[in-house]
Amino acid sequence: MLNIKGLEVLFSKEIIFQLIIKYFVFYLFSNKRILKVYGNNYITYVIV
Repeated sequence: MLNIKGLEVLFSKEIIFQLIIKYFVFYLFSNKRILKVYGNNYITYVIV
């Protein structure tokens, strides 16, 4: 029971972290200069 609850907590933190990353990427899309600096590799890495 404790191990399963621990995994659920980690899983929920993973989802929250992914949402934060997606919001940050959405912010980057509004600034083309930043996107040009990171390049296509960073964009594909974030999508995956």
